[in-house]
Amino acid sequence: LEEIMVDADLDVLGREDYVTSNRALRKEMEVVNGISHTDREWYIFQQEFLSKHAYFTNAAHSLRDEGKARNLALVYTWLAGLPDA
Repeated sequence: LEEIMVDADLDVLGREDYVTSNRALRKEMEVVNGISHTDREWYIFQQEFLSKHAYFTNAAHSLRDEGKARNLALVYTWLAGLPDA
């Protein structure tokens, strides 16, 4: 049951609204927790999280793995587009 709940919580990683949700999460962290990141820091964090994350259930794998891979590729694109630090 816990694995199903975790998959449901992180379902957004493989959805088409990942970008919108990711921006909202970044804003929430800044406003609520006072945590601010540069674009490079944020995208590296996202790249690492998406790369290490794995869904538990077969349903989540079949429904979200492909979308998560697309979103990870998008994060790599964002990182590549940033000026060197």
